[in-house]
Amino acid sequence: MIDRTKGCIYCGQDGPYKDEHVIPAGLGAGDDWLLKDLVCKVCNNGFSAFESRVQRRAEIGVNRRSLQRAGRDRGSKTRPPALEAVATLLSRPDGPCFETELGDDPLQAPRLLPSVSLVRGLLEGGGTFAYEIGEFLNELERLLQDDLVLMRARPTPREPYMRICLALRPDGYEVLDAMALAVPETDAIWIEPLQQDLTGEDPVVFMRAKGGVVVRVVNANDAAAASFLSRVREELPGLRHGLATSTKVEIIPQPVIHVRTLQPEEDEMARFVAKMGFNLVAHESAELCRHACFDGISEFIRSSAGQASRLAAPMDEPIVAFMNALAAKRHWVMLFARPSADGQSMGLVFLCRLYGGEVQGVTLAEDVPTELADVQLFVVADYNTQTIERYDQDALLELVAGR
Repeated sequence: MIDRTKGCIYCGQDGPYKDEHVIPAGLGAGDDWLLKDLVCKVCNNGFSAFESRVQRRAEIGVNRRSLQRAGRDRGSKTRPPALEAVATLLSRPDGPCFETELGDDPLQAPRLLPSVSLVRGLLEGGGTFAYEIGEFLNELERLLQDDLVLMRARPTPREPYMRICLALRPDGYEVLDAMALAVPETDAIWIEPLQQDLTGEDPVVFMRAKGGVVVRVVNANDAAAASFLSRVREELPGLRHGLATSTKVEIIPQPVIHVRTLQPEEDEMARFVAKMGFNLVAHESAELCRHACFDGISEFIRSSAGQASRLAAPMDEPIVAFMNALAAKRHWVMLFARPSADGQSMGLVFLCRLYGGEVQGVTLAEDVPTELADVQLFVVADYNTQTIERYDQDALLELVAGR
């Protein structure tokens, strides 16, 4: 067992240290509440990857983008929160579909990514900017060689990528073999499934805004991708000529945009919530957070040891109802003691409600020291003013009544 009685509160290492935000800066909590000389650089940097995935995906990612005016304050380099997602724009219910980039400004008109799709048996291309279409066609020509590599994204961070090798034959590309890779190959086309309920079965190849070519076919089928890319390669000269002479920006009134984003892993979401709760304990008492009752939760946060499903806090219906009644334009977090299952000791539970979403909770510890047996702490973070305030129960009830 790691000795946490000194050094980093997560791993026990004696520095060097890095300031740790109690509530992640990406959630708009600002820099007011920091843990100083308590979390080492190795642990702090190690948290960044899973925290970024949670904050840029699913409900939290969409809410950050739509509700939070800016991400972490970086002076002149401050940018709106990023969303890890791909959007599909539909011009009309039965019309063509386009891949689009969601710009930094949520109110900005969507930008169509350069693409080629097979529509009613014919290849059609398009995009918002002619120069991007030219770059896309050049990249297609570079990639569509006699030997072609497709890359399939890994299903979870713990699984490998798949490298699919294709070779050109007289009648088109043929799938040869596939192998697992820990690191994706750079000179490759990524293969993804079509979302058929939105886009039907027409295959498409497009270039992401930050680079990288993607082909989408039904069920991400290798043979279907090989057949479609064979057709694209064959007709590429004609596509280049046609798009160079007829490209125009199509104005789509009141477009319908469907955003697809991945769900964070269950254990990453649990670690994300648990880390806020444990950091809050450390902010309240750097000494108490080193108690042995927190060894399990600190190890889980640091290394994802154990089962995420076991961390779900028992939800008291009155408390959840109270959290749901709070105003949505703030983050609400709550730390409180409650009797353990056997009634012989007190446990410590952390709950949070981010961007007005679902209440999330973890049990941080069982059998906590007497100093924590009566704790009841409410913290409110305003993600647009980047401020954090502490409330006692009476002040919180007053705040809720006046919302």
